[in-house]
Amino acid sequence: MFIKNDGSLMRQDITWKVLKELGMKSAAVLLFAGLYWWLLPENRKLAYLHSVPVHQVYINAKPHDCDFDRAPYGNKECHFEKLVQVEQDDHHRATAVIVDWVKVGD
Repeated sequence: MFIKNDGSLMRQDITWKVLKELGMKSAAVLLFAGLYWWLLPENRKLAYLHSVPVHQVYINAKPHDCDFDRAPYGNKECHFEKLVQVEQDDHHRATAVIVDWVKVGD
């Protein structure tokens, strides 16, 4: 037990400072990890999530038929949803990941 000159306990103060420091460092690590994941390219995320090499991830270009800026200008009441297909071998292990786009009307 630690005692200050005025007779109060110092142990609680030290414990609080240590916990505060650990909390700040943990928050910084979580923030950095989240930022890293957010900035990571889509093909690397999919490769990690499905345990395949990056060169086995195929992402088709997203069509622009529904863009507001395309002629005719304005809302075209449609958008594209991402469709992720995972090819598997006989042992149900992922061998490739293919990303395609499906047109969905609003």
